[in-house]
Amino acid sequence: MDKIVSFALVFGFIFLFYLIFIIFNKKKVDKIFDSYGALLIKAKFKLTFEKASKKKFAFIMAISDAFICATSYVIMLSVKNIYLSFVVAALALAILTIMVYFTVGYIYKKKEGKQDV
Repeated sequence: MDKIVSFALVFGFIFLFYLIFIIFNKKKVDKIFDSYGALLIKAKFKLTFEKASKKKFAFIMAISDAFICATSYVIMLSVKNIYLSFVVAALALAILTIMVYFTVGYIYKKKEGKQDV
């Protein structure tokens, strides 16, 4: 139960941070397709993001990044040894980033030929 609360708190904090500083900031939303996640998705799936909404994409990236950070944090809390917990959390962070970004890219690739994404 304690880990669920920790996950929810970290997820909420990261999501609100992303919401306030990225999504509600017009300058940052305009540059969302130049972010690391967007560039990774573009390169792997050869997407153009022509029909993609910047706000929707920023919202999806906010949820994705919050999930990645919160899950890594909970995994880090699960390991008792502090040094080992950092190593495990770093590995989890890398694996989760690849998995989540590739899932987002797959969904966008599937929807690319259709209407607004």
